Amino acid sequence: RIGAVCWMRGESDTTEHKASKYYDNQVKFVNYLREDLNVYAEEKGIYFIDAGISNSPYCEPAYPQINEAKERFSHLSEMNIYFSTIELGFTVHKEPEGDPDWGHYDSLSELELGREFAKRIVDINDSTCLIVGSLRSYRRIMVTSRADSIRVMIMSRSSVWNSPLSSFERSVAANET
Repeated sequence: RIGAVCWMRGESDTTEHKASKYYDNQVKFVNYLREDLNVYAEEKGIYFIDAGISNSPYCEPAYPQINEAKERFSHLSEMNIYFSTIELGFTVHKEPEGDPDWGHYDSLSELELGREFAKRIVDINDSTCLIVGSLRSYRRIMVTSRADSIRVMIMSRSSVWNSPLSSFERSVAANET
């Protein structure tokens, strides 16, 4: 069963023209998504958990419009959740060293993004969740939350990684030192 879709998109929509249509497009997209996935949905429906985009130079001039549209969308239903990555202090400028990728968060912020999505999934209930975002080498992350464990499956183009979150956390901590 699918309990939530986690969404981290919008960086390429930061032109004035695209940003002016973002809210309406998001409403239509999520309605279609919920309709298409309804047969797989948890009994109470599918949550839409949306992360704001960065305020990096790549996302100018319209990142405020995109994030406002995302936040406004979250007020349409208790099934829509928004959080600000800017307020959480996510960064884009730390790597690659000397030539940062201004369009995407750096590795430590990407890891924190996954944790923030996971926190909201756990807050909702036990569910399976599809995360779509700007994770550089990944396309989808499936997070399954159960009372005694959380499992994360990251699917890339060529591989599948499936690990208990506690092992994932330990490997992240080892790489951060």
